[in-house]
Amino acid sequence: RTFTTHDGLLSNGVRTVHAFADGLLWFGTNGGASRYDPASFINFTVQDGLTDNPVYSITEDRRGALWFGIRHGGVCRYSDRGLTTFDMQDGLPSNLVRRISCDRLGNLWFSTQDHGACRYDGEMITTFSEEDGLASDIVETTLEDLKGNIWFATMDGLSRYDGSGFTTFT
Repeated sequence: RTFTTHDGLLSNGVRTVHAFADGLLWFGTNGGASRYDPASFINFTVQDGLTDNPVYSITEDRRGALWFGIRHGGVCRYSDRGLTTFDMQDGLPSNLVRRISCDRLGNLWFSTQDHGACRYDGEMITTFSEEDGLASDIVETTLEDLKGNIWFATMDGLSRYDGSGFTTFT
């Protein structure tokens, strides 16, 4: 079956999908975030507190909060306390967040379209850029490998961070 705006999805332009263990699905679309619970869609947009409607990334942290990477709005955290926004005023290097991932220690990694990537440990945001050894400041996504290294997919190659420095593969 195909789901479209006629079924309640915010936009037919779907950018990302996140599945929960309980069967709930979240979709990041050009029009905001849509939650599907096998019966209907519940939608979140700027009117509900998102900083912009295009949602590029969705991930879940270790406490069960949902994080949205927003086109021009940084990131939004959705938890039982509502929506909280993190943007350049809070220490993000850019409001153009493409992807969010969570590592085994619970750190969140935000990939930006123009200013590298950053790690959020729950208290502090640390930015990593070309100056630190990244292959490019245009970071598409990050991934943690089995050894705990963080891999960065960039527009100019791959970079691996081992907790103390970068190795770049171009």
